Amino acid sequence: TAVCIYESVKLNSLVLYDNVVPTLEKIKSAGIKTAIITDAESSQAKKRLTKTGLAQYFDCAVSPDISGARKPEPPTFLCALEKLGAAAGVSMVVGDSLRREIEPANRLGMTSVYAKYGDWMKIPAKDVIPDYTIENFGELAGILSLE
Repeated sequence: TAVCIYESVKLNSLVLYDNVVPTLEKIKSAGIKTAIITDAESSQAKKRLTKTGLAQYFDCAVSPDISGARKPEPPTFLCALEKLGAAAGVSMVVGDSLRREIEPANRLGMTSVYAKYGDWMKIPAKDVIPDYTIENFGELAGILSLE
């Protein structure tokens, strides 16, 4: 079917941004818990994490079929916090969408890191101010004092 073809092409065209693996290795070595929040269904998220080799770096993945909501709705983020056993005030969201990831993180009292390099939609959101902005995923290690 068309959906199967689309998913297959999407899965086979995934490419990691620079410094993702070394940075995730530092985060994992530091014992920092991590979650993926995605609007993809959990079966697709699992396939993507496995295909890219990133599954080993995340403690959980939160999808709409798990949280009952999609980004930017709070239940999506609250579900991830619950699964990690973490409080919002000591948690961080790294995202490439000001409206769908950074704004809800700010509202929930989480530290927000805007991954500007991944924002291909570039929807203006002058009222949304991230705590940090990064141009490369590797910069996250410095923010987390892992260097």
